[in-house]
Amino acid sequence: MRTSKTDIYAYVHGNSSLTPEQAKEATNLVLDAITKFTNESDMLVLTGFGTFTKRHRRAMETRNPRTGLPMTIPARNILTFKGSKTNGIR
Repeated sequence: MRTSKTDIYAYVHGNSSLTPEQAKEATNLVLDAITKFTNESDMLVLTGFGTFTKRHRRAMETRNPRTGLPMTIPARNILTFKGSKTNGIR
């Protein structure tokens, strides 16, 4: 099942006394904070929830599946998440 931000807004609204607009704002603030802190450091630990880690992915040579021509995928940083053992995600 695929979940979107709209689903998260609805969940926050349904499980709190916040209005739909307040639920959307609160959710966006949390997501913005995660983005900000992972951009500033290599790791963000939310005890009881999980750990966001920034990793460097090296450049890769591959082939375009549509044309078969060689292409280079540039190096980039990716964000990974590992759920906490105590939150039931595992």
